[in-house]
Amino acid sequence: MDKHLMILPLRNMVLFPGIQVPLLIGRGSSISLVKEAWEKKEWIGVVTQRDPDKDEPTPPEDLYSVGTMAKLLDLVQEDEGLRIVVEGMQRFRIIKYSESLYYFVAEVEIIKEEEATLEAKRTMQEVKKAALEIVHRVKMPASVAKAGKEQISQISHPGQLADWITVFGPFEVEKKQEILEAIHIEERLKKLLHLLKETEVGMDVKEEAGKEVFKTQRAYWLREQIKAAQKELKEMGESEVSSEISDLKEKIAKAMMPEEALKAAEKELDRLSYIHPASAEYGTIRTYLDWLI
Repeated sequence: MDKHLMILPLRNMVLFPGIQVPLLIGRGSSISLVKEAWEKKEWIGVVTQRDPDKDEPTPPEDLYSVGTMAKLLDLVQEDEGLRIVVEGMQRFRIIKYSESLYYFVAEVEIIKEEEATLEAKRTMQEVKKAALEIVHRVKMPASVAKAGKEQISQISHPGQLADWITVFGPFEVEKKQEILEAIHIEERLKKLLHLLKETEVGMDVKEEAGKEVFKTQRAYWLREQIKAAQKELKEMGESEVSSEISDLKEKIAKAMMPEEALKAAEKELDRLSYIHPASAEYGTIRTYLDWLI
């Protein structure tokens, strides 16, 4: 079914069917469009700009061709523009733009949501599992995480699930637009599953990077501790400690101990050279070396 819609361009967001969102409308042409639609109680067509930095996009090249029909739920005049609330209703595809004086109008093809296949329902379970895993791993308030998990678990229609997760998922606008343009539910779910798995991989990489940073910081901290200990040893009489280490080294060399015992003694002697002589560990190692010798 084809019809004409007033077209509202959005920056940096993609509207999906079944989702209510607040919007701040500031462009003069968009304000005129919204006011007229509100007065006439007409639905509008919401599409996303390809380049969010363009103040005055030119159709069709600056706007995506697939968007969402929306119903205006609320409108409030504010100093910076109009504050509105819209609810996404149904996907559409723009056929061609029409001549209009104040805002964009286009002939569109309404896209009906198809029935979900058995394969789509199976893929939906994989999507739910991956999405719940990400919610579990992402740091967020417990109440938000709980609400997200409940919503994911409760949605039973595969297409609606894909749309809902995409809206709230940590994906770029271009990726969300790809999901909106995936008319077949199975294709939509597979695209979303791929995005979710990419997100999990990214989280794994960040976690591993964090571990490496921790290791590097710990190694630096240990080196600084050793430097501080060596400095303190020097201040407390490095010559006495060095003399003791030298004596022990000489005794170990003369002890004619088995190879394994020799390796153990040399290892402990090396540790001893970095430990404060007043520490309990120094005394323990010294006693152990005396026993070996």
